[in-house]
Amino acid sequence: MQNILITGGSGLIGQRITALLEAQGKSVAWLSRSKQSQKSFIWDIEKKASIPKLWSGRMPLSI
Repeated sequence: MQNILITGGSGLIGQRITALLEAQGKSVAWLSRSKQSQKSFIWDIEKKASIPKLWSGRMPLSI
């Protein structure tokens, strides 16, 4: 199964892309600033955390 991380997943386009990818059997997670109903990785911009460290070792990134 291919794992995909989406930024902007809670928006109109992101939700549609998520649905299309999941219909293709892909595992989709969102990069978000707040907890979502979708599997997501929380990113606090004020902590200036490196985005790659959020998912390092947890799931591969597909672009």
